[in-house]
Amino acid sequence: MKKIYIIGIVAFALAACSNYFDEHYLDNGNTPVTDVKTVYYTLTDNDYKLIAKNVTNIEIARTADSIAGDTVNKPAQKALEAIGKDCYFTEAATADNYLLPFVANKYIYLSTGSLAYVTYKQYEANTSARSYTMFNDDYKEIWDGVANYYISPGSEEKFSKWIDNKFNDVANGAYMFITYNYQNIEPLPYVTTIADILYARDAIEHEITAYVGTIVVPASGAFWLVDGPDSVFVKTLMDQEGNKRNVLSNNNIHTGDRITIHATFDPKETDQPTLVNAVYISHVPANAPRRAPEEVIKEVRTKLYQYNLQKAHWEEQSKEIFLPQSVYESLGSDKIEDPETVIDIYLRNKYPYAVKDESYLVAYYSGTKYVLAKYSFDGEHFVAEPNTSEETMSFEIKEDTWKADLSTYLKAAFVGEGPGKFTIQHVELGELNYIWRYQALYGMTASAYVSGTNHRVEDWLVSPNIKLKKSVKPQLTFDHAVRYGNVEDNPKWLTVWVTDNFTGDVTTTEWKQLEWHEELPDGSNWIFRSAGVWDLSEYNGKTIVIAFRYNTNIDGVEVPSAPTWEIQNLLLAEPTPVVENE
Repeated sequence: MKKIYIIGIVAFALAACSNYFDEHYLDNGNTPVTDVKTVYYTLTDNDYKLIAKNVTNIEIARTADSIAGDTVNKPAQKALEAIGKDCYFTEAATADNYLLPFVANKYIYLSTGSLAYVTYKQYEANTSARSYTMFNDDYKEIWDGVANYYISPGSEEKFSKWIDNKFNDVANGAYMFITYNYQNIEPLPYVTTIADILYARDAIEHEITAYVGTIVVPASGAFWLVDGPDSVFVKTLMDQEGNKRNVLSNNNIHTGDRITIHATFDPKETDQPTLVNAVYISHVPANAPRRAPEEVIKEVRTKLYQYNLQKAHWEEQSKEIFLPQSVYESLGSDKIEDPETVIDIYLRNKYPYAVKDESYLVAYYSGTKYVLAKYSFDGEHFVAEPNTSEETMSFEIKEDTWKADLSTYLKAAFVGEGPGKFTIQHVELGELNYIWRYQALYGMTASAYVSGTNHRVEDWLVSPNIKLKKSVKPQLTFDHAVRYGNVEDNPKWLTVWVTDNFTGDVTTTEWKQLEWHEELPDGSNWIFRSAGVWDLSEYNGKTIVIAFRYNTNIDGVEVPSAPTWEIQNLLLAEPTPVVENE
């Protein structure tokens, strides 16, 4: 009833006041209505069909075929038709060629000064898969703080639980490559050499393997352990319940035997270094045949996982998905540079009886990261299935005509708009839960000062992929405020980086630092200033990522005052032409 009541009043008011609007707003038809807006729109499947059938677009495609001299095969026209069927743009039929007529027809009522941001799907050959490389703090979490920087067979269950806990805010079916150090030998839990025991002299438990030295009589089981030039005295042997044990009595151990015990060092013994409360683990007589020690395998491994939202669990994918090493060896390379050809040949050899539309996932190393692609058999060849990413193009009405703003590559006000497609990647948070965060009134902000403490941290704010396919002189600029910290260290702690080869992991990406052209704010106030202008023309034709790094975790640099960094109004675009007055 309330909605009907309001609509009734509005309808009555419009009817009653029509003359007023005519007189004061329409000027009896002599003054055009102006409607200046900023609109955001995402294409639907039906929109792609309209774009493919648009008369202006069809003429654009015909002209392209004519200029190319191929009016028989009509590649441009076929690519345009495919937009309507596939519901995405491709390199053969680009959004900047065919999206403008659609926008002009859809927003014909808007006036000069209006902006439209249209999000559309762009074809990509590869299936999206995130990559993550483990670093030291990750291993410590798995090993409960112990500095074992690898995964062993015995820790794989903890490893699996760690993955589930660390990456739990993802969509069902998402893929991720995880790269880690592997060792086939389990770590010994305590100090394992006599030299380390003597150096530490701590009353803690140790597991140690060494040779038996002089047997001490009459004390049952009392003997010396010898490891190279170092030795330590084992005073008594006790089991875990405190009972004496005779498994290593003087009757069954001899000088030269090799034994492993679990014991506690007694620093109170000043006459001789002593182990007490020893528990027997293993014993190899001196005259026993010596078995060769197990070969230690240390290697870097990469596994592929897929997320099961219902189970809240990352499921390891079959090793069969990975392109075998023999393929790389046959190419004489450690990377795949022409995946479409190489994988097609590999799959046709592996599956000679494949039927049409049969498909397989294939993971391969591109030279910088692992890539996941789905290949389907079309009856003759295995072809990479399309994967799409969302991209946004901006349009503006100038002089009553819609025009594509192809000169703007990335625009993020942040204030009041959120982080957009920027992401945050943690490297070292210490005791904190976050460093970078979005604040509606200030934009993207970062600080390592919490509860009266200045923390040593490293945190990154990372842009989405930025395509500079047709750029000429792309320039980056943004506004920022810096409060606290100090003038000497803030330029080291607050930095901007760019890369044209982003791996998905800031710690494994090769970055280039953008030097500050303008002095950073001195930290004495919250006033926003321009950070300067960076010319990124060297990346023309490439896809780049820009990142902001907040890093107080620098060796040898104290953190007397951690700064707060606030960023707004980021723009990567071609410079605005300067119009000279005649």
